[in-house]
Amino acid sequence: MQLLISCHDEELLEHKSDLDEQLEVWVKDHEHFSAVLDEQSSALQVQVKKAEQLKLPLNFLYKMAKQYKLEFAISQLDDNSGEWEEVCYFGHEEGRPDIFEVACYVGL
Repeated sequence: MQLLISCHDEELLEHKSDLDEQLEVWVKDHEHFSAVLDEQSSALQVQVKKAEQLKLPLNFLYKMAKQYKLEFAISQLDDNSGEWEEVCYFGHEEGRPDIFEVACYVGL
């Protein structure tokens, strides 16, 4: 299952270069993930088959959320439309992501 964990928070622009740099460094050490960086968002694209595979990226991004006071959205790729659909959120205000709750939201 393909997921996109992205930040497009209003606060992102203030910290975007730092966050993008940290995402790129993290992805180099974790080959199963890829960074998706554009002018308006910073994201990790992940391919998962079981809930435990969410632990590493969610913990890393939650740390970034707390450090920069950001919010993240977890989106699932809709096979029919090819569009990303946001299914849940976590971050500075939303709180720590529950891995098994996220897995339920995305159907793992």
